[in-house]
Amino acid sequence: MKTRSPITEESFPAGSIYLGPRTKWAWLVARFFGAGQMKPGPGTWGSVVAALIWYFGLRAAHLNGWAAVAATLAGAAVATAVGIPAASIVERESGREDPGYVVIDEVAGQWLTLAAATVDWGHALLALV
Repeated sequence: MKTRSPITEESFPAGSIYLGPRTKWAWLVARFFGAGQMKPGPGTWGSVVAALIWYFGLRAAHLNGWAAVAATLAGAAVATAVGIPAASIVERESGREDPGYVVIDEVAGQWLTLAAATVDWGHALLALV
């Protein structure tokens, strides 16, 4: 009986897409729970989802002023700290440089921008623009 060698990332030529095992947490975070799969413009959708989470999250927690700034900066810091390794893993596993569906960087950037905003729809839309 002939045994097959396992398929690994090294089995594929450079630049091709590797569809082997995936690190699930990294793909979930890097695509921000599916926002990166939305079309057209996955980065824009990542920013929109981040703004919605920011608005409704701060409203639900009744945070304003410096408490809202601190919470938003904390969210941006967590998105950055978890997003860098997640995006690096997804880039390696997909075989693509800077895949468009990786939107965790847009999420972190949006929250960094929103940290300076008053918690209302007008400022959320201004931050998106």
